[in-house]
Amino acid sequence: MKPPLQHSTASAHRAKTPRASGGPRASANNSAAAKQARILRVAASTFARRGFAHTTMEDIAKAAGVAKGTLYLYFRSKQELFVQMVLFGMNRVHQMIKREASKMIDPRKRLERAMDIMFRALRQYEETTLLTEVPKFLSANDVMRIKRAGFGLVDQFESIIKQCQRLASLRGRLNPRVLAMTVVGGLAGYAHGWLELKESLPPPDEYLCTYKRLLWIAIYGERAPGKRLKEGKHAN
Repeated sequence: MKPPLQHSTASAHRAKTPRASGGPRASANNSAAAKQARILRVAASTFARRGFAHTTMEDIAKAAGVAKGTLYLYFRSKQELFVQMVLFGMNRVHQMIKREASKMIDPRKRLERAMDIMFRALRQYEETTLLTEVPKFLSANDVMRIKRAGFGLVDQFESIIKQCQRLASLRGRLNPRVLAMTVVGGLAGYAHGWLELKESLPPPDEYLCTYKRLLWIAIYGERAPGKRLKEGKHAN
């Protein structure tokens, strides 16, 4: 009978030692993702300053401190870069709402917080100021990609509004999808108008507070909460 095989000390050590997760490939992927995000942020500033039509890939590469060829490794065209920039901004708002608003147990407070976050983001993030240019320079397919991302925000608000309706036993009174579209469209419309028509619009805090009141009336009717909403606490 043959004696049992004896593993060497080195082999036994390799068997017991778990393989390290990540490694060079994961590190390279993280580095590439970070570089792409930085390029998108720089592109937002450049597009906002010069406009889509007057911005070149060379302008963005120079501002980002990378070679023009490097830019094309990430984005096949200026149009694709623009689309990815807008989607990046929308996803940032989506994640902020998901992270911050979810902390609120009361769906009514969650809805207020989500509106605060979106309103502030629309007024601060440069990529959102360029949405009015989208139909002019992009293909129908690219415009649809951006619209689908926008409806992702609508989905978030619709979910919270449904929770508010269930809490007050008002399910079915008004279509929550329509209310959610009204919220997203109303906040986005004001944010875009604020960039060019500040003198013609009410102050941001006043607008947001009034919009919240109108939304509560739309959801609850005469049973709208009597408490005075905090005016623009998170909007600035």
